[in-house]
Amino acid sequence: MKKTLCILITSALLALSVVKAQDRNAIDSLKTVLKTAIADTAKAKAYKRLAEEYRELNLDSCIYYNEMAIDLSKKSKDKFHVAGCLNAIGKSYDFFGNKEKALQYFLESMKESEQINTGEGKFACMVNYLDIATVYDNLSDHEKALEFRKKALGLFHEIKDNPKEKKEVEQNKGLIEDESDWIMIEGGIYDWLGKNYVSLGKNDSALFYFDKAEKIWEETGIEYLQMMTIQNKSALYINKHELDKALKNYFKMLEFTKRDSSYWPQTMPLSGIGTVYNYQRKYDEAIKIFKEILSKQIRNKSFDYTQNAYQGLSEAYKGKNDYKTAYLYRDTLLSNIDSIASQENKKNIAAMKVKFETSEKEKQIKILEQENKLKDLTAEGEKLTRRFFIGGIFFLICLSGLLYNRYRLKNNANIIITKEKQRSDDLLLNILPSEVAEELKSTGAAKAKAFTMVTVMFTDFKDFTTVSEKVSAELLVAEIHYCFSAFDNIIQKYKIEKIKTIGDAYLCASGLPVSNHTHAEDMLNAAFEIRNFMLGRKKEKEAKGEIPFELRIGINTGSVVAGIVGIKKYAYDIWGDTVNLATRMEQNSEAGKINISGSTYELVKDKFKCEHRGKIDAKNKGMIDMYFVEA
Repeated sequence: MKKTLCILITSALLALSVVKAQDRNAIDSLKTVLKTAIADTAKAKAYKRLAEEYRELNLDSCIYYNEMAIDLSKKSKDKFHVAGCLNAIGKSYDFFGNKEKALQYFLESMKESEQINTGEGKFACMVNYLDIATVYDNLSDHEKALEFRKKALGLFHEIKDNPKEKKEVEQNKGLIEDESDWIMIEGGIYDWLGKNYVSLGKNDSALFYFDKAEKIWEETGIEYLQMMTIQNKSALYINKHELDKALKNYFKMLEFTKRDSSYWPQTMPLSGIGTVYNYQRKYDEAIKIFKEILSKQIRNKSFDYTQNAYQGLSEAYKGKNDYKTAYLYRDTLLSNIDSIASQENKKNIAAMKVKFETSEKEKQIKILEQENKLKDLTAEGEKLTRRFFIGGIFFLICLSGLLYNRYRLKNNANIIITKEKQRSDDLLLNILPSEVAEELKSTGAAKAKAFTMVTVMFTDFKDFTTVSEKVSAELLVAEIHYCFSAFDNIIQKYKIEKIKTIGDAYLCASGLPVSNHTHAEDMLNAAFEIRNFMLGRKKEKEAKGEIPFELRIGINTGSVVAGIVGIKKYAYDIWGDTVNLATRMEQNSEAGKINISGSTYELVKDKFKCEHRGKIDAKNKGMIDMYFVEA
């Protein structure tokens, strides 16, 4: 079938969304028929047509006229017409958002259809199965949706494989026009079965049905539906981590969009290609792709994939360790995601209105021409009543498929954004103090700050060079890692900030980035735990006949300047004479001892037992007192 078929059917189903003068004419014409019609069948069909006019305008009117049609159809024992009216009420409830009521009427329509032992009856039942499956999808009951879609597929093959039943359907010109209609239905069911299996996490079964759908579209040359299935397969391949296959499919879609972009914008496959590049850690290629998407969106004034591009750029720059740029793109995404969605909705509504106006003008011309011809009008009503079934199938295949994909992409994007935000935040907090990390995220920079009273501790291992020459590199690194990990856990308990390690040296500070009055006391408590840990470790190593490390500790209190240095691999560092003097305290300490300066002593002398050791000459500071802290 040509591509225009889907557009025309979709437009017809979206029609009647706004009350206009033409609507009034159509309704008045049908009411005239009701006044002049004698036969119950003619009145029933006119009521059904009136109900269709109100289906997306007024729920109560739609229900009223359908129930009038049902009463008359029951008198004439027209079960097919009863089933159609019940289905129409269900669709109206579905349109106005009442999924439970919609399901109730679809099930009633299904029961009526099951009693019609003809090809037409089976066809009507199949359509109800598909409608019921769609409602269950909307209610997130994908197991039930799968069950009814499989029933629909079974009925489809029963009808198609039975020459008599197939002929009954084909002779009713309101249901099937030619062989291409059968193809469209079968491919659409396969595609939706694939989506159901994706929702249930059964990727292999999903791929099986996507392959069947794609084969149908490819053999019949329906490329725009083939691209829809390929898009589903590409996302599935990403879930299965088969990235090369996903990339191949996205490039296949890109070639199609270059030939015909009326259904699929180039930004859609480009977004997929960029996503795969990110998974493959080809960050430069991904950045190039996502920037191309933004450029196309701005040029075409279309924002369908803008949020995907911002998300992709954020992930790519994060992969390159450029966290500042990554956070800028992430924040842009989060601040714009709602407005982008709003713009998409407005654009879709505008497009629907254009389609509606075109189809309405054509429809009203036909109605006016046949206004005084009761027989022709009722025949047209019957045709439209039955065409409603096939139209519903195409509408579900095309429009629902696109909306489902957009919902799934947006939902997946939100999940990924949340997870990636948490990962990024955790990583940043592992590098920087929380206050500094927040400032960096909110402003893109962190200002250096001066602190008047901070206690700094510097440690290193005695005779490190000599010991390192006697053990293997692997054992040396493992031992340093073991010790420094213990140091990290201890200082974290006292809210002390680790600054950095330099070889065998360990530098930390208490009283920043948030100032407090217990910084010196906290640091000494941590220093005692670290010293005791190292003494215990020494006994363990000696018991195994291994060479132990012995730790010297130096502590000083004073003012420092703290901030971030560099633009890559951010590092939070501190500067000032206070740091230099802490180093001197460590150099003049002894193994297993804690050596503090006079400034620290003045803050802790009432809580710790200290032993004066004399003075050292510090550059630019003169003679500085030193104390061993004993307990």
